[in-house]
Amino acid sequence: PEMKEFNPRHILSYLKLIFGSVIDKNSLKLLFYAHENTPKVIYHDMERIKQVLANLMSNSIKYTKKGIISAVIDWEQDKNDPNNGVIQFSVSDTGCGISKQRRDNLFNFLDPDKVKDQKTGNKDASITTNLAGTGLGISQNIAIALDSRIEFTSSVGTGSKFWFKLKLNGLAHTHEEELILKKKRQNFQLTQKIKHILSRTIHC
Repeated sequence: PEMKEFNPRHILSYLKLIFGSVIDKNSLKLLFYAHENTPKVIYHDMERIKQVLANLMSNSIKYTKKGIISAVIDWEQDKNDPNNGVIQFSVSDTGCGISKQRRDNLFNFLDPDKVKDQKTGNKDASITTNLAGTGLGISQNIAIALDSRIEFTSSVGTGSKFWFKLKLNGLAHTHEEELILKKKRQNFQLTQKIKHILSRTIHC
């Protein structure tokens, strides 16, 4: 994983840039939202997170002819340590939804032995083959590599919601905390500048 510090809101900006111009704006609306308590800075694999969300967005657009698709970031702070918590990325749509039959095998391609025909109970290699190259399949693999897993809920004719959660330890600042840190950095820089000026002062 390529771990680095970044603002998770930048991922929403990326998704808006990528998908904002490819949809039919007369019938489909995209919403992007990060809850107020979402950290301003986190330390994780930004590129892989972007890839998972982009795949989930593509999947929602594919199966949503009209309505709304939303990408949302939620944050649950650790009660004992404000620098730790769980961040959740989700994509919801008002598309056609997923039937119960498809739900059972949606991610089972990861373990071919679990992919079975609904009628016979035997292994169904065709399902494994069809799912292996899909955006959902790729996304689940990436999520697992991030020590997470994509979960979902769906209702036929109403839509679906996919999400995954990441545990953060040691670096996660809320907006207020980031402002405080920024102020401290500015004060430190000012102090260093004053010290530098004083050190160069010529005494008579």
